[in-house]
Amino acid sequence: MEKFDPCGFFRPAELTSWGLSAQGKEFAPVSFEPGCRWQGEQMSLTFQKNVDETVASYEKSGNWERYDKKTIGGRSAAVANVPGGGSTGGCNVLVDAGGGVAIYGVSGRFDDSVDACGEVEKIVGQSASRLPE
Repeated sequence: MEKFDPCGFFRPAELTSWGLSAQGKEFAPVSFEPGCRWQGEQMSLTFQKNVDETVASYEKSGNWERYDKKTIGGRSAAVANVPGGGSTGGCNVLVDAGGGVAIYGVSGRFDDSVDACGEVEKIVGQSASRLPE
């Protein structure tokens, strides 16, 4: 996970199929979770890594409104939201990968018919098998 590049992970065709730009921009709100962000008309996708945490350790360290552990794409994962995060049309999924964790996040202006967590789970399901072991 140390050498893993979040910005080069997704295939351009995947990104455009999700309504996103194929070109990402660096996104690292905190130094220990480097990643990238892709923007689309309806939503944006962030993808970051943390080499010090796992799905299990994040459960203890986070101030979560929601932390539902499950298996997605054959990986140990958790659907996680910080307090108030669900009301802004966003959702995160943390996935164990290569001794660390990959953090997928979607946000956007979704109407009531769109489930942000369902959207990010679909993206995880289509790509998690390519994460480092």
